[in-house]
Amino acid sequence: MSSRNVNKQEDYKRKQEQFFAGLSKYKDIDIQINPFSMNIEKRFEEFSREYDPQFFDLAKNMEERSIAMIEKELKQLTTENYYIGVRINGVGSARTLKGKVQEVCEGAIAKVLSSSGYQLAIDKEFLERYAVTEEVLFQHMGMVNASRVSGDEMAHFYNYHYIRGTKESMSVTSELSSNYSITDTILDPNEHAGIIEMRSKTGTKYVSFLPIAKFKPNLRFNHVVQLSQELPFPVEFHLKGHFEPLKGGGGIENKKERSNRKLKNVARESYEGGDQESKKGKLNRFMLRDLEEKIDNKIPILKWIACFAVFGDTPSECQKRSSAVINLIDSAKVEVVNGTADQMKLFHKYLPAEPLFNTKDWLHYTTVEGLSEMMIGLDNRVGDNIGFPIGCVSNLSNVNGKRVEEIAKACRKRVLYNPFLASEQVLGKVSDSPHIAITGPTGGGKSFLAKFLFVLSSYMKGRGLYVDPKSEYKKWIMRVINNKKYQKKYPLFISYLKEYHFVTLDPDKKENWGVLDPICFLTGADAKDTAESIFEQIYDFSDKEDARVEMLRNVKKVIAEREAGEKVGLMHVITRMKQANNEEVKKSGNALFEIVEGSTLQLAFSYGDTEGLNLTNKVTILEIAGLKLPKATDDPRNYSAVQKKNIALMLPLGKFCEQFGKRDYAEHTYVAFDEAWIFTVARGGSDVVADMRKVGRSQNNQLILITQSIRDVNTDDESGNFGRIFAFDKTDERELILEHMGLEVNEDNLDWLATMPARHCLYKDLYGRVNRILVYCPFEELIEMFKTVEETTTGRSEEMFAA
Repeated sequence: MSSRNVNKQEDYKRKQEQFFAGLSKYKDIDIQINPFSMNIEKRFEEFSREYDPQFFDLAKNMEERSIAMIEKELKQLTTENYYIGVRINGVGSARTLKGKVQEVCEGAIAKVLSSSGYQLAIDKEFLERYAVTEEVLFQHMGMVNASRVSGDEMAHFYNYHYIRGTKESMSVTSELSSNYSITDTILDPNEHAGIIEMRSKTGTKYVSFLPIAKFKPNLRFNHVVQLSQELPFPVEFHLKGHFEPLKGGGGIENKKERSNRKLKNVARESYEGGDQESKKGKLNRFMLRDLEEKIDNKIPILKWIACFAVFGDTPSECQKRSSAVINLIDSAKVEVVNGTADQMKLFHKYLPAEPLFNTKDWLHYTTVEGLSEMMIGLDNRVGDNIGFPIGCVSNLSNVNGKRVEEIAKACRKRVLYNPFLASEQVLGKVSDSPHIAITGPTGGGKSFLAKFLFVLSSYMKGRGLYVDPKSEYKKWIMRVINNKKYQKKYPLFISYLKEYHFVTLDPDKKENWGVLDPICFLTGADAKDTAESIFEQIYDFSDKEDARVEMLRNVKKVIAEREAGEKVGLMHVITRMKQANNEEVKKSGNALFEIVEGSTLQLAFSYGDTEGLNLTNKVTILEIAGLKLPKATDDPRNYSAVQKKNIALMLPLGKFCEQFGKRDYAEHTYVAFDEAWIFTVARGGSDVVADMRKVGRSQNNQLILITQSIRDVNTDDESGNFGRIFAFDKTDERELILEHMGLEVNEDNLDWLATMPARHCLYKDLYGRVNRILVYCPFEELIEMFKTVEETTTGRSEEMFAA
């Protein structure tokens, strides 16, 4: 969950409050959040099953380079495991007097044996007595989607605390898990102040425990656990809690009364001495009155201690990480300290199942509502569970002047991308749409991201089409192919690029005339609607109703003739208008002929004798030579005649992409359409986009729509939803972006969006999760291929002398 999604966070807190309240009858709880390996190698192993055999070696090479890059930047890619332990031995399961007596006797015997250094043998019958209690508890754990820990996981969980920081501690399947004994580790707290040195056969590591010492009187919005997950290194969290009895001899009510009498005496003495009661005294008495209400309402109250723990390869690294945690949590007005003299005490106190009994230091009393404000168990990840890394979650506040590589190194959570995941039935997904929308202004980074996703998709099984109206992508690809350095360093990649099929539609070449004629490659309503939209785009029929009716009539006739087997095309509509008896129709026909003749529109007008495009290659880059499109900021009323023609040409191009996606239902197809915003200014353009989006999951087709405005991502039609949305900041659309991504429109979020650095965008994944990510491609050959502008000497010099 994003830290920017306030409403969802409040809902989460209420559920957590309800969950913790339901544990109150079990008295003791033990919560631990430990780093765990994402096992990126295993994820890639599963993911590689979908690599295209033709480019398998190249995909494996990128996989290996990705893993090496992650290890270099982060040492190990980790996630978090959230453990909840609940003590149930105090909850009797016996239903008869004899059974209850037996339970009490066995409990007493176990304590006597334990104090003498012995253990009571646990048999199956003993465990079965608690089966019902455990089952009830497990059902309650369903509120947080918990699963039972296996025997191997439990063994690893206990061993973890003695091998933390090592590679073996991050995986249940390590060899160490089966033959390790906790007595193999030597703990030394004396060499470095505030740090425990842990020596074992796995090596030497250093760990520090950082207790939470003090909160503000009101725990609202501290979110300290969620906050700690944003650090660029693994951080543990541990909490031991005991639900206090509200009434009775040792209950909270008696403690409250004693404290109340003491505060009243202090206040009386102050008044008698002529002084006012202190602010602290007034606050404490107010809190006691509030506590009284909570006791009357039987709200569970918890006594607890908690700490963060960090580890490192060296004492210096451990110390730096400790300081980072303390400083970050301090920003939430919560005091975390380095228990310098108590490290061994803290180590043993936070071992699994160690009770809170007799603990006095760093003790807190709160309601379960206060506990929920810490946001325990949240994760701010986005992206897929397997796939190629395309970036990282980045909520860093100040990255000005930093290079992309530096930012990535400070971000621990990588964003993975599995191109065809949307077509699969996966638990937790909120969208089955394979389509991707990438929005943002010119120069914001959307084309870079689109090309990155397209290339990664091409490593998988299936066929791809990249529509490049700007006719620039081929130039950069050829530059990489012809680069001697890249030929030597990346032969697999160069061989892959040489398999690209480039189709440049040049209206000056007669063999290209009519290849986008909608009459020739479309049928029925699709052909009719597209043809009419082209005519409406290039000619103003507003005061020429006779000409418009004749155009519509001839379009219908030509389509019928084509379906009957005759060689006719869109040009025949103009020819017949020129031959009409009606003077207005004839003039319009002549005008249309002059508009089409010698222009880019010749690509869409034919006499029906041109072979259409036949794109059967693995990867095709389709561009149109000499296409001059307006800027997104230009007023449509001021478009030139050439711009209007070129916009009209996009309509059959879009319909062609739709046909490409429909061609083979059994094969994955993916179409990236750059400058897709043009459809929104073309008559009938929105219908073309809607039709392209309908060719989706059932036809195994994915549309990557690259457009200027978030307005172009319309989700009113369920069949047209985009499963993934990447939104780069756009000054005049910040409120719309936040609304569309499901984030609250408030000053904090608007400022957060306004200060979003370059190469950052908001990402909404297939699971409905939203966060800010850094688009990160660490491969130089791909970066060169994705360029859109030349890097100048002036620009390099400016960066060299930046402050």
